Amino acid sequence: MLLGTGRQNHQSVSVLGMKKFFFIDDNEQIGHCVTVTGNDNIIDITRLFKVVNPQNENIAIWAVDGCFFLKGRAPEHCDCIFFNNKDFCFAEFKFNSTTTNLQTINDNRKKAINQLRSMIIMIDERFGKFNYNYLGYNVEAYLCTPETYPSKNNAISDFAVEFIETYGVRLYEENIKILS
Repeated sequence: MLLGTGRQNHQSVSVLGMKKFFFIDDNEQIGHCVTVTGNDNIIDITRLFKVVNPQNENIAIWAVDGCFFLKGRAPEHCDCIFFNNKDFCFAEFKFNSTTTNLQTINDNRKKAINQLRSMIIMIDERFGKFNYNYLGYNVEAYLCTPETYPSKNNAISDFAVEFIETYGVRLYEENIKILS
């Protein structure tokens, strides 16, 4: 079942509540991120990002790529942002990559990190204009890669240090988020 499909509702933000978990799919047919609910034993979760919501809180999901910005257009941006009253998360999905070439994998990771970085800077600038900040939020960025990718490398660790020192944002290469 698809929820909050943005374009159909002409909205780029949807709110999902009262779900213990759900998935975010960067749906190529629709052209942007959508939420998917269902039993992870039944649906194919290899191309999905799982969000665990132990408190059953409302979560806002902002489909950035394909809704707020045209897909593939400048400025660089991530696929989606999701947040509740404690967590604020940026996510970039590279699940559609099927390469096993290590250089291409590294290039894909760097591109995703650049997209996350650009979106963080953009949001920081916009928040600053209105005197908003992330005070009190757990701010994280997720680079979501296929299971076929080799495990994280040192380059991700170097970027993770940059993200926390420069932006105050933790960077993970993970396909799951357990909300606070």
